[in-house]
Amino acid sequence: MGKKLRGFTHFFRRRKRVQPASVNDYVQDAPEQEEVIPLQLDHIHEEKTKPVMQLAVMCQDISELLQVQSGSNINISVNGDCCSECTDSNSEQQNQKQGGICLVQLSVSQQFPEPPENLNQNLHEHLQNIQSAVLNELTRLSPVLDERLMVHLINCYHRQTFNQMHRLLQNISSTQNHFVLMMWVLKTYLSQELLGHPDLQKVDPIKSIDLLLFTEWEAKARDKLLQSVHEEVAESLENILLNEKTHEQCNSEEDYVRVFVDTIQCIKAVHRAAQQISSKLSDDVQNVCFQQLQDFVKRYSDEQTEGLGKKAAMPEPETIQFLKTLKTCKELKQHVQVEAAGASYSGEIVQTLDKLEVFTLNLLLDIFDKMAEANLSTYFKSDSKCFSLLPAVQKRFPKQCYGADEQKRVLNKAYKLIVQIYVKHLIKTNKRQLESCWNPDVSKTIGEDAHGIHSIMSELVRSAWRCLVSHFYLHTLLTCMFCLRPLMFHSRTDYC
Repeated sequence: MGKKLRGFTHFFRRRKRVQPASVNDYVQDAPEQEEVIPLQLDHIHEEKTKPVMQLAVMCQDISELLQVQSGSNINISVNGDCCSECTDSNSEQQNQKQGGICLVQLSVSQQFPEPPENLNQNLHEHLQNIQSAVLNELTRLSPVLDERLMVHLINCYHRQTFNQMHRLLQNISSTQNHFVLMMWVLKTYLSQELLGHPDLQKVDPIKSIDLLLFTEWEAKARDKLLQSVHEEVAESLENILLNEKTHEQCNSEEDYVRVFVDTIQCIKAVHRAAQQISSKLSDDVQNVCFQQLQDFVKRYSDEQTEGLGKKAAMPEPETIQFLKTLKTCKELKQHVQVEAAGASYSGEIVQTLDKLEVFTLNLLLDIFDKMAEANLSTYFKSDSKCFSLLPAVQKRFPKQCYGADEQKRVLNKAYKLIVQIYVKHLIKTNKRQLESCWNPDVSKTIGEDAHGIHSIMSELVRSAWRCLVSHFYLHTLLTCMFCLRPLMFHSRTDYC
């Protein structure tokens, strides 16, 4: 029994060892095979892990060079291991390339400044931070990175910059900040202050970037800017009209010039800012401004027509409001004609202001016409030699240090009007009645009246050049009256 068991065991062992690896091959004992297989597996594992280890070392070096910070939550670990896209590649060269690209992208996302909380107040400072961060990184890495990674670094910063420019464009609110943002992108970004910096001439970033990102952003920024200009200028002009309604009194030079000064400053400010960026943008902004000015002038004209009409109907209207309107029309017309001759809406604006100016001047002359008629009709019938018209004219023009040009303009026309009315009543009045009411020497009284008119008007005008014009009207008056004097003394009729 024992022999049979030993024989079976020997047969089983022999059969177990003699398992051919392949047909007609010589069979190795199991222990020898067990020793060879582990050595082969270790060799295979070493060959497979060698490029990964080399890639890890390479990524670690690039990570330190790019100053990639720890704690990132994307597919690159900061200890040098690469993302799955790197390790899944078939070749060591592809792994190295992808690993460097991933680290560059991570570095850019970490180094790029985030917008501040109070963006509208800190926009300029934030743009300076972006400029400093991008320029420092490009100039620091351009001597040490190979050309392929440097080009990728430039494009990453370029895309990151315009991604943030789009975000800023959506979050800024004032027209001034729109100008600041456009000025930085269009004047600084590609200049020697950033991508065109002398230290980057060798890598030439502008040659590598996608300029389509630049032009697409510029178009969107232009539309946003024009929309902001439209809204902000419209609001400012609305406030000017509202302020004019609530502050009707004109007690100072500031009140006198407020409307046209505020209006012109509002328009010139945005136009001047646009001129610093481009002539085309300047033209677009100007068209938006003058479109709003056209609406403003229409409303201003309607309100002044109604308001001045009511003032003119009052018993003793003040002329200062009329003079103020004349001044406003003159200054706004001059601004439009000088700054935007031939621009859209300029012709209609000037036409509206011309109509308001003529209307205002006619109201003033109508006031003087009624005043002169009332005073002179009484004067030529009364035995009193009190010429009350001149004090009434003086009262309508209180002495002030502003409004002189408009006052001269009105007084020259009023002077001529008063002379015409005086002569008209003189011709219509009976000679004997004049001798009875005044004195037998009618010509002396006429001369005194002419001298009084000239003196008062000259005092009101307060200008040597205008006084020469006044002398012309005085000469016309005296010539007329001295020509009438022979008729008054030698005519056989009862009328001059």
